Amino acid sequence: MLGLMVAALILAFGSCTNSNKGTQSKNVIAEELVNKMKVENVTVQEWISGVQGGTNSIEFKLDIYTVGDDFQPDSIHFQDYQCAIFLRNETTGTYSGKMNKIKGSKLSNESTLQITFKENDERFAISNEQITILKPVHMP
Repeated sequence: MLGLMVAALILAFGSCTNSNKGTQSKNVIAEELVNKMKVENVTVQEWISGVQGGTNSIEFKLDIYTVGDDFQPDSIHFQDYQCAIFLRNETTGTYSGKMNKIKGSKLSNESTLQITFKENDERFAISNEQITILKPVHMP
């Protein structure tokens, strides 16, 4: 009986170790892919509603050059904003996302922008020097 319990424990710990190695391997691959990424032309622009009581929005655009199709950007985090991003131009790698602006908040490029991915928890940080805040667009 004691022998069966010891064998069961060895099998249990052995399977846990193997699954951790698989997770570690995926994390290492993800980290390598993030390190090979290149991001350019990062812009943030406010769209101001021309209708009284209308909603203002913020649009994010950036060119992301990734290594593989299996590693896709999912969303960005900037100041108090979190926004899903979508591939708009496959040739240039342009991604964009748009969301409602928080009333009273001011946009500044004093914060970093972070990109998250669908496949894992890796984050790619873009320094504030790479972020351009464009002049607001006033809609009719």
